[in-house]
Amino acid sequence: MSKIRRKLKTMFPIPVDAGGQKGFTYVELIVVLSIFATLTSVVLFNYGTFQEKINLRIIGTEVALRIVAAQKSAVAGSIPPQAPGASWRPSYGIYFNSVGSQGGADSSDFIYFADLNNDGAYGDLSCALPPAPGGGECLDRISINSGYKISLLKVFYQDGTSQTLGDLNTTFTRPDSGATFASLMTPITKTVSYVEITMSPASGNQNSSSSTVEVYPSGRIQLK
Repeated sequence: MSKIRRKLKTMFPIPVDAGGQKGFTYVELIVVLSIFATLTSVVLFNYGTFQEKINLRIIGTEVALRIVAAQKSAVAGSIPPQAPGASWRPSYGIYFNSVGSQGGADSSDFIYFADLNNDGAYGDLSCALPPAPGGGECLDRISINSGYKISLLKVFYQDGTSQTLGDLNTTFTRPDSGATFASLMTPITKTVSYVEITMSPASGNQNSSSSTVEVYPSGRIQLK
């Protein structure tokens, strides 16, 4: 046992102060605490960045799933609560707004709607919930996690150009599973290659992460 103790003392010598007392000096203690504080701050910073990425991934997944839900409802010919017993089959869609407000939607939420008049755009000014017979087009208003927002709506055209939109309707009409796009604020006049819906922290920090959902006219939906 004494050999082990002597070996440990050789490997890890304990400093001795002027009074003969073994222990850490004040300077050594400050250095150790400084190193510990630096390591702690690095870990906390990395955790915050990691958690932000996870939150954005969850938000992007929710947006993608809601678009898929609209696509499935349209293809299945579902009858919305606003028109029980109807013989016609409406389009279904998702409405996004990154700058203003329409039917209760702004950059902090988005609307899942039944396109009752099949005009390819969300036309409900109130979004009264829950939906009831004779009500407007709104089926649900989905809030984005606190601290995040829809930061960018962008359409990419087949001619290689692109355009930033203030709002975006993505709708599906039976029997085709393909998507159509329209904007109430900025007309879409060219052939669309795909659209992007981007979510970012509400702080607007340019160094922050983001999550983007791409939707193609074919009906393909991709989370980046």
